Amino acid sequence: MTLPSLTPSLTPAIEVSQSLKQKGFAVISAEDVAQISGVPLEQLMDLIPFWDDLPRDPYLKDGGRYRFRRHSSYEIE
Repeated sequence: MTLPSLTPSLTPAIEVSQSLKQKGFAVISAEDVAQISGVPLEQLMDLIPFWDDLPRDPYLKDGGRYRFRRHSSYEIE
């Protein structure tokens, strides 16, 4: 039995704008985030310790303690 991959398909950098307009979201690789933002990948990787130490999600309706907040929003001007 083959299990399906749960890894989301990545949005190519050239299609990010279209994906945001049509779907309201885009899943982007770290390399593409670096390219789009103009920030070197090494500097973005400096954020990993902060991303890995996020608090539990206090907004779960069932009060569960099994999900951690890992969400980012960016405003493109």
